[in-house]
Amino acid sequence: MLYSDDDIDTNIAERISETTRSPAFLRRLEAEQGMVACGPQQAGLEFVEECIFRGEPLLRVLRLACLCSVVNGGIKQSALRQLKRELLHTYGFELLFTLANLERAGLLRKQDGGNWSKVVKALNLVVEDVDEANPQDIAYVFSGYAPLSVRLVQQAVRGKWRQMEEVLRLLPGPTVDETQASSRDGM
Repeated sequence: MLYSDDDIDTNIAERISETTRSPAFLRRLEAEQGMVACGPQQAGLEFVEECIFRGEPLLRVLRLACLCSVVNGGIKQSALRQLKRELLHTYGFELLFTLANLERAGLLRKQDGGNWSKVVKALNLVVEDVDEANPQDIAYVFSGYAPLSVRLVQQAVRGKWRQMEEVLRLLPGPTVDETQASSRDGM
């Protein structure tokens, strides 16, 4: 049986709609938005633990745990120890190397002070009043959150990259500043 492009588009839209209207998706979206908007760390960790107990896919759980860690400037040492224990118990000891690599990358770490709220404010990552009738900001697409990567690209395109040095120092990991030269003929 052959399907038209319209049938395929309709089927895809229905599948996406089913997913985005499910209680599990809406709960995860709410938890992620709460974490990004600098909500209480405990609420974010409780949601990550719920996901572990439900046996959600490991990659999803690790992403949430890293998000909670990054936006809170790390996780309190006792809570991080408990989280690792739960992850290893549920997903297996093979995860030990992954956890070590996430720590080495600064994505899953013990708390040492949070800079995320400063980054959110400096780059306007959380937009409270998104104009749904005439969207002009990328935050419209992400339910009021503008992805960090998009905001950084916007600053670079606007020629404000040098002004971003202080904000970049607040982010985990090293920064690299390279200048590319182009030839006269544009190649």
